[in-house]
Amino acid sequence: MPEAVTYAPNPAIDSLRGPNQETDTFGLATARLSHCVRPGFRRGFGLDTSPTRSLGAWVNRSASFKNIGEWEPHRQARTALSGVALFVAFVAHVLRRPGAISRPLLFAEDAPVFFLGNLRTGWQGINDAYNGYLIVGTRTMAFVASRFPYAWTPRLYALLTAVVTVGCCGIVLGQRCAWAFGGWWLRVAVLFALIFLPQITESHLTLTNATWWAGVGLLLIGIADDPSSWWGCVLEAVFVIVVVLTGPIGIVLSPIVAWRYWRTRSKWVLVLGGMWATAALVQLAILRGQHRKVEAVDWSPELAGVMVRRWSGPFTAGSAYVQTRLNASAGPGAPGWSRSAWLGAVALLVAVAVLAWRGRDRGLGFMMLFFGALQIAAGFVALGPLARLLPDRYALGACAGLVLAVAAARPADWWARLLQAAVVVLVLMSWPRNVPVPDRVGPSFRDAAECLERSGTTCDVPAIPPPFSIRVLPTDR
Repeated sequence: MPEAVTYAPNPAIDSLRGPNQETDTFGLATARLSHCVRPGFRRGFGLDTSPTRSLGAWVNRSASFKNIGEWEPHRQARTALSGVALFVAFVAHVLRRPGAISRPLLFAEDAPVFFLGNLRTGWQGINDAYNGYLIVGTRTMAFVASRFPYAWTPRLYALLTAVVTVGCCGIVLGQRCAWAFGGWWLRVAVLFALIFLPQITESHLTLTNATWWAGVGLLLIGIADDPSSWWGCVLEAVFVIVVVLTGPIGIVLSPIVAWRYWRTRSKWVLVLGGMWATAALVQLAILRGQHRKVEAVDWSPELAGVMVRRWSGPFTAGSAYVQTRLNASAGPGAPGWSRSAWLGAVALLVAVAVLAWRGRDRGLGFMMLFFGALQIAAGFVALGPLARLLPDRYALGACAGLVLAVAAARPADWWARLLQAAVVVLVLMSWPRNVPVPDRVGPSFRDAAECLERSGTTCDVPAIPPPFSIRVLPTDR
């Protein structure tokens, strides 16, 4: 019989031995190292600082996917790591279309509404309505950009939009969203899935469409738990008020605050809901006062095809899906839209609905799908007879809701996990085709900026598409 082995009592070493005295070799090699690490550093990065744990044991426990998915850094470390993740996301989002920075142009309403409007009225025009709605947030961004030289304007519009985009999507990194999406690493994955959303040719780095990215932030606010501090409540309230007073998206998404109250039964959500409802009523009153004409929608079966195509089509058809608004149509016969892609888009929606049903929280999954469909339906109502030409800005929130529904599922059934993995693989496979955003080509803004710097001159300012180009008179500035 082999001689029995005795061990000297050592709490750090004994914690690595099982009931049969077997030893974790890696843990033994790092047991002493773990006690040399400063306790503050170990706490910051989530290491257990109790004397009966070691760095080796923590590494071994974290090696499994489950622990990686549930890992949550200390508050101070989470702030630093989240800052790094947001910076990387910002750079990645800008690099989807580098021409927005190297060859910046004004897009659509950026020229007549924000650039020219700010020249004429300055900060006093922040509360001016456009097309039936207040656009406080985007007018404020235009006012900030106007404090710099004219030549910087299109580039600043793009950069400020990128900041808003990453900031709104970055809400998911907060611990308030951990109940829905899991640990910090999983929330980082959700952030980049949102940053790399397909079908954003119109919505990428354009000030006029920044409000639709803010709508993604409202979705995440509806998912999140309550803030843990008074200043967190103040920031949340200011964000909600500003976004709801910026276009129609706050009206469309207002029911989500009722779902958040049903889930949390929080008094703070009642206060937040009151502020949200008040701001939405202000928007509705302005819309009614301006007598904006809304034409009837032809609710034909074709619109169901448009909804599927705009909702899940980008994940299955890739770059062949991206069409101009004039070429957009529904069904398998649409340009660049094969029958297999159409069936794949339907299958993807069915798969996500199944994941929502078998997920940890059915209410969360189906709420994301509901608000995705609601945003597309709101686009149909806004466009009236032109509903089948639905531009991508109305589907941006729907695509984001689909991603959030998949990420929040985390089902317990093995077959549902395989289905979730298949959907994730499908999304990842679409990235090489969808990440690059087509560049915009048009006259350079530089000549217009030089003209604007000279007083007493009339200047033609180009924009994309050309009908949005403007003429700035000497009296406008």
